[in-house]
Amino acid sequence: MSSEDRHGSSASEACAHRKRARMTEAEKQRWTEENREAFKAYDEWVDKHGLFGDGKRLF
Repeated sequence: MSSEDRHGSSASEACAHRKRARMTEAEKQRWTEENREAFKAYDEWVDKHGLFGDGKRLF
């Protein structure tokens, strides 16, 4: 039984999937800009309330 038969996909299919999954640099920049306000709001919330479990740290 070949590797392809056991796993149901070929190495070339896996490579094609990884290539589709990668974002281009322009896409990353656009996504970051589109979500800038959400990042800012989250950072402000963490500054005010801290992170979950901050009081439980052992070190």
